Amino acid sequence: MPIIEIENLRYAYGKHTVLRGISAQLEQGKMYAIFGPLRVS
Repeated sequence: MPIIEIENLRYAYGKHTVLRGISAQLEQGKMYAIFGPLRVS
């Protein structure tokens, strides 16, 4: 049973969208990380 549920999470830093459409169910006692492409302008 999840202790936290995330649906369609979106986060922007300035003009850059960092997270888009993240959904997850997080379970107690586990460790989580979100990875994505690194873009250097």
